[in-house]
Amino acid sequence: MRYNKAQLNHVFTIIATLLVAGAIIAIGASSFGGLMKDKCTADFVGFKDDMLSAVKNDNHYGSVTGEEFRTPCDYSLLCLVDKDAVKDSLTLRMPDALDHQAQFLIKDSVESGVEMNVFLISSDETVPVGYSDKLVLDPNGEGILCIKPRSGKFSMVMKGQGQTTLVQSKNDITEQANVQPSSSSSSTHSTSIN
Repeated sequence: MRYNKAQLNHVFTIIATLLVAGAIIAIGASSFGGLMKDKCTADFVGFKDDMLSAVKNDNHYGSVTGEEFRTPCDYSLLCLVDKDAVKDSLTLRMPDALDHQAQFLIKDSVESGVEMNVFLISSDETVPVGYSDKLVLDPNGEGILCIKPRSGKFSMVMKGQGQTTLVQSKNDITEQANVQPSSSSSSTHSTSIN
């Protein structure tokens, strides 16, 4: 069977088109993956700045604010460690909800005196976020507080203690206080606790 020149040109055109389309798809997929990684990095940096700034600025004695922070990337848990536990390299009683890797990293960090007391945890990693020398937790607690996100946000209440900020999970105290959400749409917003 003989092929004429027109048929061969048609086959060549189809093959060339498929190769170009494949290359465009491959380049687009890698660019999309890079964009998602860049978005994740930007979300993480924004979360870190907003969280540490809120702890630093919400320490006016008697002030009580509700704070919500968008959950960056695919993190499923935010763990906070009392500044005194880090400063004194105390032994923490780790929550059972944490996997072994997260428990080890946080405990090792605190007991070694490394200045880290804010951690984000996903299914495959535990990431130290930063340190705040203003962060205190319930003195009757374990020295560590882990908060799960709700509706894509970590929610907490910050109570000014003068030199420090007492942080509590909003989920634990919502029934004890009347929380009035604000209508702000920024990544961090404050609400009043009546």
